[in-house]
Formats: sequence, structure tokens, C-alpha cells
Amino acid sequence: MLNRLGFSYTKATYTLVRASKEEQKQFREVTLPELKEKLNQGKIDHLLFEDESCC
Repeated sequence: MLNRLGFSYTKATYTLVRASKEEQKQFREVTLPELKEKLNQGKIDHLLFEDESCC
């Protein structure tokens, strides 16, 4: 279907040079669970994620 529409599928094969392992761990272990709990409680409607390929 992607080919028919003129698109192709690619998988990222790089890592960000400035990526902080500590900040990523903090997000996974603290921030994301807090956001999921707020979502479950109805305090927020949805989560929107952006990565380096969005901008």
C-alpha cells in the first residue's frame, strides 16, 4: 500500500549524539508513569509524542 501511494518504509538506523542516557531513564521510570496515571485518572485527555523526525 505504501508503494502504491508513493511512500516507502524505512527504519531509523542512527542514535542521537547528544542523547542523555540519564534523562531517558528519568523519563521512562518517572515521567512516563506519572503521565500514564494522569491519563487513567482523566486529568489529561491524551498524550502526544514527538521525536527528532517530527520537526
